[in-house]
Amino acid sequence: MLSLSIPLFLAFLVCHPALAVTIEFRKVVSGGKGGLAPPSGGLQPAYEGISRLQEFEVGNVLDVRYTTNITLSGQEFIVALDTGSTDLWVYPVSGELGEFNDTGIPLQLRYGDGSYGVRGNISLAPFELGNYSIPTQAFLDVHSSNVGGISAVGIDGVLGLGFDQSFASPINLAIRQRYGANSTLGQSVLKNIFTQDPSHPNFVALDFTRADDLEDTVGGTFSIGEYAEEWAAVRNATKLPQYPENGLRWTTLLEGISVDGENLTLRSTIRNVPEGHLVALLDTGDPTASMSFDLVDEIYSRVPGAVLYEDGFQRLWILPCNTTTSVAFHFGGEAFPIHPLDLSVFSRTLTLGGQEYIACLSAIMGAEEGWGLNELEVSLGDTFLRNVYTVYDFGDDVDSGDDETIGPYMQLLSQTDPETVALEVARSRNRTMDTLPPEIPPVELLELLLANSSARAYTEEDASSSQFEVPTYRPTATSLATDEEESMESAVEPGGSVACATSVVLVSFVMALVHKLNTVFIDL
Repeated sequence: MLSLSIPLFLAFLVCHPALAVTIEFRKVVSGGKGGLAPPSGGLQPAYEGISRLQEFEVGNVLDVRYTTNITLSGQEFIVALDTGSTDLWVYPVSGELGEFNDTGIPLQLRYGDGSYGVRGNISLAPFELGNYSIPTQAFLDVHSSNVGGISAVGIDGVLGLGFDQSFASPINLAIRQRYGANSTLGQSVLKNIFTQDPSHPNFVALDFTRADDLEDTVGGTFSIGEYAEEWAAVRNATKLPQYPENGLRWTTLLEGISVDGENLTLRSTIRNVPEGHLVALLDTGDPTASMSFDLVDEIYSRVPGAVLYEDGFQRLWILPCNTTTSVAFHFGGEAFPIHPLDLSVFSRTLTLGGQEYIACLSAIMGAEEGWGLNELEVSLGDTFLRNVYTVYDFGDDVDSGDDETIGPYMQLLSQTDPETVALEVARSRNRTMDTLPPEIPPVELLELLLANSSARAYTEEDASSSQFEVPTYRPTATSLATDEEESMESAVEPGGSVACATSVVLVSFVMALVHKLNTVFIDL
């Protein structure tokens, strides 16, 4: 989706057939797209107003999506915040968009393995975010989507918070191809906001809270050019420069990973990366975190009681739900611990011999070697970002009067206290597990999984008809299931342009779990 995207992240592969010459804008009054029904108990607006400091409340959808509210064509929409992509797109849950100008430029954004994406026309409309107002904002008016985890949970679209240049913004690229290299019509929301006042600091700051297991909540704050008062100390935090320089994503160097104080050995496969470092993406559109299978194994093999299941198709770690193992990621000479609650997610209910159980599965995803297209090796999504206050600074666009050129950088302020997490795990998990079937011990579940997988190969149909139900992620909490089954292979109109955004794909595990979960949105 996002992210995932879906993102949640990775290189944009843009294929452009020749575009026709100029087409006049067509004014459109949306009459609904059809096929979409508002989910029962849809999300309420994430905030009731804007503070004078331009700090926006963030909605938290089950720790999977973090959202804010925008106004487009006079109508309010809920959009997911995604630092892994740049552009704005909307596919209203209600089917109603209002009046806008259609440029006639078709665009498709693909995610994951290319089978997920959104398709529509680039359009223009007045835009508002709190007190910020943009008279003419480019966005993708989505006509069809099979990206999961958006409409299904009451979200109308995605607001990208990434870079505006080159292939990072397929909308900007397509507009410039049509109207010339100097056209500014396709600029992103953030670029337009920063351009209004070049002296204003051009950064965004994000504070993502953690919901109790399987609950929605107000999810923190999102601000532009301001720090939240509670976390203002971030201004003194180490600046983590974008790596590589002049890149298209919010990537920087990860200096280390530790588990209960024990450092793991990091070996980059990307040319010229300093020894002992990895290239990491900080992506709000990724609900979890992704890295090589080897690193995932290095982390979870150190969790007491955790066991590895693999069957030739997938692999996952099963761990005690109440684990208090401390995993930390190191940037700028500082360790940033993640809360033990963020190490696992609940499975669906398992039925074993007529008895129902649940299990906890690894929340950090394993990926095949080379998944980052030789541009990144770790994606740190919300699993990590819930534990830090994060600043994304675009660098030297600000007219500071200083001759010094500053490139883009990130700053992190830790929010997780290692001294209190054990009590917090007990409180939160025990309260949640009181409402669920009992937990099956990881070793016992592993034995049952191995016995069943050796008996015969399961297909998704087999698993659904069997009394033994293999564990999958609870769809209400983590799964980014497909909204529509439509293939995106034939989704682009003749003469249109296709923006292909590859992203980490979360694989929902073993046997019946062989369906893929997008992790990001436009990078998704």
